Amino acid sequence: MKRNKITLLLAAFLLVCGCSDFEEINVNPNNPPTVPANLLLPTVISTAVSSMTGSGNGAAGQFIQHINYIGGSNESFGRFNITGASFREEWNAPMRSVKDQYKALGLICKVYVLSLMTDAYGDIPYNEAGKGDVSGLEFPHYQEQKEVYRLMLADLETANQLLKSLKADATISDDILFNGDAVKWRKYANSLKVRILMRQSAKKDVSADIAAIFNNAQEYPVFTSIDDQATLVYNNTVDFYKWYIQPKNLPSDGSGVIFGDNFRVSEAIVDALQTKDDPRLPVYVAPTKHSFEAHRANASVPFVYRGQPAGLSAAEGMQPMNMPKVSELLCRSGLLFLLMTWTSIWHVRMWH
Repeated sequence: MKRNKITLLLAAFLLVCGCSDFEEINVNPNNPPTVPANLLLPTVISTAVSSMTGSGNGAAGQFIQHINYIGGSNESFGRFNITGASFREEWNAPMRSVKDQYKALGLICKVYVLSLMTDAYGDIPYNEAGKGDVSGLEFPHYQEQKEVYRLMLADLETANQLLKSLKADATISDDILFNGDAVKWRKYANSLKVRILMRQSAKKDVSADIAAIFNNAQEYPVFTSIDDQATLVYNNTVDFYKWYIQPKNLPSDGSGVIFGDNFRVSEAIVDALQTKDDPRLPVYVAPTKHSFEAHRANASVPFVYRGQPAGLSAAEGMQPMNMPKVSELLCRSGLLFLLMTWTSIWHVRMWH
């Protein structure tokens, strides 16, 4: 009996020790608890840009009659069937992207995204934005726009100082915006400060604050040329395609266009371009598939460009051979999106 007790105690001791070791050993290397910030940076940047461009192929694109859809979830916008949930993602997507990764770069991306949000909505959550996964912050508190602007300026100042004090051997990896150039990130941060100060100028005198930036280039570098501006280049080498980047499995007919989906060019913009004999027509619009194939067989046959009327259902839409599509010239890698241009700063500087 005594021997059995000793055996049980020894087994229990080994079990406790084994559990301690097991916790250290039982770590899945393919599912780490934390992710290096540099691996998250491309997604943060591309998502920030998407918060600005996302409506181009949805509500905004249809409301201004640049594009149209048949079928699918966006057909309702073509008919102006709008509900309270119609723009839920326009709010949720930017809010989800607000994460401080690299401290300084995270602050800059946060300010960029939420500056778009406050431009659109006025009062927004700021301090508690993007923290829906934190218990108690599922419903963030709103802050007045003037307070949001104050906090944005403070965050951009923090970002500028953090980048200024980087050690000489510090690197920024996986940067798809400025290729790891800390000086250009500083210029972006301070240029955003100027933009936000100009937003405030409608309510208060900000001339001294703007002058403090423009008169101290060492402390507050800003965009001074086209090479400085914040430009994201879309390409097909990473999975950050925008709506106008076609997939790689394009048809073999040489058209560079997939004719079988629901995404169409609007009749309104095609008619406007044709009426004015606008040379941008073939840049924006692809010829119909019928005319493309006829032209390929006989170069003397002209291309035909046609737009789709708004609000058609899937049953009312055109046949695939005649449907209007966005041109292959816009469906390619190497296209640019300008988050912020140097000319916007140049114009402010000319007046201060």
